[in-house]
Amino acid sequence: MAHKLARILWHLLKFKQPFNPEISATKKKKCAAKNSPDYKIQPLPSVTACFSGGTGS
Repeated sequence: MAHKLARILWHLLKFKQPFNPEISATKKKKCAAKNSPDYKIQPLPSVTACFSGGTGS
């Protein structure tokens, strides 16, 4: 909550324009879309599978 208020105050002081919540919502959607990965995370194969075949020499 404090961060949201700080951003509103920063905008008011920097641009000397009233805060428009629609613009804030649009920017938040763009940021969320930018940060969401377009790929699926797959688990790594087990480390013990690499070493289960012998002594290594």
